[in-house]
Order: sequence, then C-alpha cells, then structure tokens
Amino acid sequence: MKVNKDNENNRLNVSELSLRYISYLIDCIVILGISSLIVVFEKLTPIFLVAFFRYYFVLSPLFPAYSDKILFYSLFFYILVSIIYFFVESVTGKSIGKKICGIKSVKLQDKKEGQHKKTIMDNILSALVKSIPPIQLINGVFAFNGRYSRTILEKHFGETTVRYGKAGVTRHILYGSIGLYFISFTIMLIDIGIFNLSPLNPSPPRSSNFVYSPTLTQLRSIFTGNLSIDLYKYVLGGIVFLFLDVITLMGNSYLSALLIGGSFHSLPSFVLYGVAPHFFIESIGYCFGIATGALIMDFFFSIIQGYFANMDSTYIAKKIVITSIEMLKLFLISVILILLGAFVETYITSFLLKTYYYNSTIILNMKY
Repeated sequence: MKVNKDNENNRLNVSELSLRYISYLIDCIVILGISSLIVVFEKLTPIFLVAFFRYYFVLSPLFPAYSDKILFYSLFFYILVSIIYFFVESVTGKSIGKKICGIKSVKLQDKKEGQHKKTIMDNILSALVKSIPPIQLINGVFAFNGRYSRTILEKHFGETTVRYGKAGVTRHILYGSIGLYFISFTIMLIDIGIFNLSPLNPSPPRSSNFVYSPTLTQLRSIFTGNLSIDLYKYVLGGIVFLFLDVITLMGNSYLSALLIGGSFHSLPSFVLYGVAPHFFIESIGYCFGIATGALIMDFFFSIIQGYFANMDSTYIAKKIVITSIEMLKLFLISVILILLGAFVETYITSFLLKTYYYNSTIILNMKY
C-alpha cells in the first residue's frame, strides 16, 4: 500500500531536507568566517579566501599562491571552530543556520523510535561528523528514507528536525538564501575590508574626468551580464545542489569585498555614491535567484524521497505544479530586481558620482 509520507510528516511539521541542507551550508560559511578571523589575526590570508579568488578569476595574480603555513593554520582553526560550533548545536538543537531557516532539532516522543539520552560523547560524535562535510552529506543521504526523514545520527539519538512558524517552505527557503548571501558577503568584507587585506585601492581620484552619459546600451549590457550570472550560476545551480551557487557566491563576495575594502580605507564616499545605490537591489535579486535554485533542489529531493517512500503519484504531481509556480514567482521577482538594479546603476549611480563624488567639495575621507 502506498503511503503519503508528506501528510504523516506534516502532522509533526518535519522540516524539508532542502531547508536542513541550506542551514548546514550557512553554518559551514559561518564557521569559515570565524576561523578565518583567527587566521587574519595571525596576519595571514585565510586559505579559503585565496582558493575562491584564484578559482573564480582563473589563477589571478592579485593574490599569491598559498603557503604550507597558511594551509595549516586555516585547516587547523576551521576544524577546531567547527567541532566547538557543532558541539553546541548538538547540545542545544539550534544553530545560526537553523535559526535563519526556521528549523530546530527536537526529541521525538514516539517510544517506538527510541528514547536514547544523549551523552557528551554523543555530542562530540555529532560534532565530528558535521565538521567533515563529505561525511555529513553521506549521513544526510539516509534521511531520504524512513519515518520522520531522519539521518543516521538523528535515528540513533531519537531526534528529528522540525520547521516552526506559520510561514511556508518557500518563504523559509528565501530566508535561508538571503542569509546565505549576506553572511558570505559580511564575512568577506570583515576579513578583507576591515582588516585591510585588499591589495587594491580602487577608488578613482577626484580629478578623474568622469562623463555622465548613460545610455540604453549601457543599461542592456549591465542587465544581461547580471541576469546571466543569476540564471546560469544561481538559478540553475540548484540542479547541482547549490554547489555552483556557493562557489559563485563566495567568489562574487570576495570581489565585492576586495573592491569595497580598498575604497573603505581610502575614500568611503565612492562606496556611498558609486556602489551602495545599486548593490543592495542587485543583491536581493540574486537572493531570489538562489531561492529559485533552492526550490529546484527541493523538487529533486522530494522526487528522490518519494521514490524511497513509495509516495502516492498524486502527491508527486501536486508537488511538481506547486513548486513550478513558486519557482516562476521567485524568478520573476529576481529578474525585476536585477533590472531595477541595472537601471539604478546606469542612471542614478552615475548621477550621484558626477554630482557628489567628482564635483563635490565635501568628500568623506577616513585616515588610519
């Protein structure tokens, strides 16, 4: 007899696997950020910053190849912070990623599923597994099958992950995508900008011969360039389970922080007038693109889970229709925001630069 597992799980409000996956990605990026700050205090450039930059720009000479010392410090502090972070998450059932995605781990009340009481060694084991992404992914694969959609560790501990709040899964995925984007950018900005790791000083001098002549061709060029990133690297990245999204996201965040960091330490007026007006609009547009890709991933997860759970074909058909409509909505919003960002960058940003940056006698200047 076929079982509609979705109805069974909804009574418990069991979290979708896609939300758990996104929350884990956010947690890993947070850990990278914390560990990289420790490495920065050692006056070294963290390995993951160098790796993403050199990959994204195909061995760009802006940063030299990393040394064995950088590799050792980066990996050591990543593992150390990761174990501490996930130990706390195992004890409390909460983490930054789970909070953003609106999910948490809870103890099951079903006696048939076991009432194992977690010990310190259990929490350490959970932290060690989650600290190594490939092992955690293997652990997560088993959540596709079985009651309550649980991983191996969750089955052992008698736990599951639930979604709280009244918002639907699409909104939770959007929250997770926004968190994924801006946490990545903030980490890069702190590591590069505040600690002044940028080798660049990109702020144009006030004497630059800036010509204010925006055209439709310029608008079209900016829009198509940004849209291609959104479509091919964020939206379609859901097909490969957001791996491409994370790589592109970290690379773009690195570049933005690199440029903004250099300006922040020279002429922050350029950031205020030349970057900020369109940056946040385009960024939110990309967040909707990431959320669209995450829904694609959620769709594939549901199909795989449906296969193992022998779900009713009516449920699968309904899932296809609902997910397709939600994906179309998110993508249309993403396109509109990217178009709006391109318009602001072409016409408003150029006007602000011309009026308040190049021609103004009041220029913010920060000296250190």
